Amino acid sequence: MSKRESRLIFEVPKSEKEHRFHTVLEQLKQLKVKLNQPFVYRNELCVERNQFIHQYPNGDIFLIEQDQQDSSEKVLRVLS
Repeated sequence: MSKRESRLIFEVPKSEKEHRFHTVLEQLKQLKVKLNQPFVYRNELCVERNQFIHQYPNGDIFLIEQDQQDSSEKVLRVLS
């Protein structure tokens, strides 16, 4: 068995889970910037299930709609 003790997720203190989450999230953000890929999320502007916000590293933000058949994307609104 490795030196690191295995624990179930509910046994890990909340502060440790949050620290791990933020560490991994920061690594992912840096990778997205390096690859010039958008951060994709939903907010109150996404009124349909196939609508998403794309936020690019250069500051461009778009409300997009994704076609469920072929995954093509259409910009509905330029937000920034």
